[in-house]
Amino acid sequence: MQRADNDNETTHNPLEDQWSVVLDPYEDQPDLAFILAQNFQVMKKVLETGPSGAVQVIESFEEAIETLFPFSEYYKAGREFFLLAVKGTLPPAFDLTKLAEQARRSEANDV
Repeated sequence: MQRADNDNETTHNPLEDQWSVVLDPYEDQPDLAFILAQNFQVMKKVLETGPSGAVQVIESFEEAIETLFPFSEYYKAGREFFLLAVKGTLPPAFDLTKLAEQARRSEANDV
């Protein structure tokens, strides 16, 4: 929780809950926790350089997301769908190319 500067009210940082999810696995990994903290320090310094630094950090986050993808259940599920399609046993209702397009359209309508 962060204190508001203008009064004694406490404001909630919406990222606070996310940090526990991300950082809790490092509790018993002191070396990895230290390396992660060093990386956060580097990102902080880059962000402090201004807008171009923010662009660099966003690009770095995008690369991290791409790097994490193969570790996810979505990656494994995608492979399974691919193999079913190759075998010819994937029902048309599960055509991921159509589902992805529907999701993009739905996202565009929400914006």
